[in-house]
Amino acid sequence: MTRGLTSLALAWLLAPAAALPALALADPPPKAPPTPQEQLADLNAKAASGDAQATYDLAQVYVDGMYGQKKNDQTAAQWVAKAADLGLAEAQADYAHRLETGKGVKADTAAALTWWLKAADQGQAKAVLRACERLTQGPDADWTKAFSYCDTAANAGAATALYARGVALTQGLGTAADPASGLKDLDAAGDKDNSAALEALGVIYADGKLVAQDYKQALSYFRRAAARGDRDAVLHMAQQIETGQGTEADPEEAARLYDVLLRANPKDGDAVQAKAWFDAHPKVRRDAFADNILKVSDVARDTIFYAVDNDDPRFQTLDMAGYFDYLSQNSYPGEAQNDGVSGMAAAECRFAASGDFYDCVLMQDAPPGYGFGSALMSIFDRLGQSGNKTDWAKRYAGKVLRLSMRWKIN
Repeated sequence: MTRGLTSLALAWLLAPAAALPALALADPPPKAPPTPQEQLADLNAKAASGDAQATYDLAQVYVDGMYGQKKNDQTAAQWVAKAADLGLAEAQADYAHRLETGKGVKADTAAALTWWLKAADQGQAKAVLRACERLTQGPDADWTKAFSYCDTAANAGAATALYARGVALTQGLGTAADPASGLKDLDAAGDKDNSAALEALGVIYADGKLVAQDYKQALSYFRRAAARGDRDAVLHMAQQIETGQGTEADPEEAARLYDVLLRANPKDGDAVQAKAWFDAHPKVRRDAFADNILKVSDVARDTIFYAVDNDDPRFQTLDMAGYFDYLSQNSYPGEAQNDGVSGMAAAECRFAASGDFYDCVLMQDAPPGYGFGSALMSIFDRLGQSGNKTDWAKRYAGKVLRLSMRWKIN
């Protein structure tokens, strides 16, 4: 018995490797994921070695409050600046934005432009657009330097760049004049609701130098531009409506528009012209419009809305102000939320006999560039789309609905 077992064991030991049964090996224990402290230490080590992306990632740690760190705009800005110095285009654009807005750093628009240009020269899309915009604004505009940036951003479809290139081509600024191409760019920017392009097109159709003069078309452009906050367009509207160019003369409506210019900012050039108009028409009292101005709370509840958002309980009580608040809360501009920016807008529109709105004017939009004005006008659009037009036409024709809204980061 013992001899047989020994022979069997020896035979097993001498068997070819291929014939041996596989031995089951235990899997090694899984490696524990790095702790937040280890991840932060790894980023710090990479940043210390000059890794630009790691340096910028460190900035995001303090933007978002990661790895057990508290959110800190100042610390984040310091790391963004270091990554920008290391040549990372995304960080350069981020740092330019911070210098422009004062987020985590002292605001410095001149320094911001320097960094926009550095990032733009590396092809960073947002920076290319900002370089175009900044170089074509103000008394120190440099259209020659701006044109290549505007051309690139316009080819990518940016509305403000299309407007800038359109101006450059129609007027020969920084490039050879090409009015036909310039008009195409202005049209494209206007189709994207760029207020400056719409106002420029209105002027072009009103003066008739580049196209056949058409006051009706000009007024259409001015109205669209005014609803998007262009004050020059409001002045042009008032002048055309007062004199009946492209529409029936309506001195009362013209007076309202002149009054809008005075209320919105009494110190700028458009307001000076509006004041001159009232001085020349002493019988027109500005307070005469008070009876025609409505606020949301003035609109009768039983005229309010068909249930466009029929899951909203406010329709059960016909709560006009509540519905307005609901629309406001759902229209907070995304970029403003991402940047933690609060803002406000104010606008007014007149009721037509049909119950629709017309001659809308965006009076305030602050801070500019974040879309608070567009958000408010979208609320007007919703109100106009969902209203009980029959009752509005009966009760409010010719009156003005004035809305203002503030958005605040919690």
